[in-house]
Amino acid sequence: MSEKKESSKVKSTIKFVFSPLLYLGKSLMYFILFGIYLFILGSLFSGYFQSNLTNLKPHGYIIAKIKFEGLITDFSAKDLIEKLKKAESYNQTKAILLEINSPGGAIGPTQEIYYELLHIKKKKHIPIVVYLKSIAASGGYYISLPADKIVSLPGTITGSIGVYTQWTYLGKLLDKLGIETKIIKAGKYKDIFNPFSKPTSEKIQIINQTVQDFYNQFLEAVSKHRNIPLEKVKTLAEGRIYTGNQAQKLGLVDYVGDYYFAVNLAKKLSNATNAKVFEIKIVKPPFYYIFEEGKGLLKKVVNLIYGKNGVEIIY
Repeated sequence: MSEKKESSKVKSTIKFVFSPLLYLGKSLMYFILFGIYLFILGSLFSGYFQSNLTNLKPHGYIIAKIKFEGLITDFSAKDLIEKLKKAESYNQTKAILLEINSPGGAIGPTQEIYYELLHIKKKKHIPIVVYLKSIAASGGYYISLPADKIVSLPGTITGSIGVYTQWTYLGKLLDKLGIETKIIKAGKYKDIFNPFSKPTSEKIQIINQTVQDFYNQFLEAVSKHRNIPLEKVKTLAEGRIYTGNQAQKLGLVDYVGDYYFAVNLAKKLSNATNAKVFEIKIVKPPFYYIFEEGKGLLKKVVNLIYGKNGVEIIY
């Protein structure tokens, strides 16, 4: 009987000592859940109010300013193209000023942006001035090519005309873990991008031919838009980077100047000296961007698990 009383006292003491921590833990959990609720709710309403405040239609002639920063992905290209279409839709748009700060990215999205800019020039005949900021290399330089004029800071890192890829082979890792993967295919090279398929010299040669074709497309685009003989472009390429000063001397950019120089140049090309700079924004709730980027990352993980897209080719 005395043992039961002692046990009961011990339990009561423990409960008394740890009860504040228990309540604190519950309170913290409720606080976190409430914070998540406020974040989602705030994101929805802030996106709504910001879109109504920042996406107002312009009055009078404008230089449509569009910023592009970061890697070129499916998501970021979609966002930029949406902004370009919006700038194109305004009758008041006299010129487009595209600010680029990008090290490059995936080939498909890069070419989507490139062709969208060509489409705007052909359809609307709107002058396009590109302003290169800290870095506009590889794909970041590629998307500047359709511009009527390219302005660079003297210290901008640009160029890097080239293509690269890497093969992630997981076969040896699976061997160590004692996991065997069987690939059943119809078509000799159907598994060429599979990370569980051994990279033979024959497969590498095929991928190398594909990479070379992408490289030639880049060279031809530079030659066409910068009016530089193809053979000379080949000597400037090879993945080498240049400063803005060097790029201007080599004919890869038109001018070395700052943001205000680029703005005045856009006004001059459009014969609209009184036009105002109007930044094009597509404002969406913050969680939208988190969701979209997370979706892209999840897709890559799933593709890797199922042996798809083991090779990514990058500008």
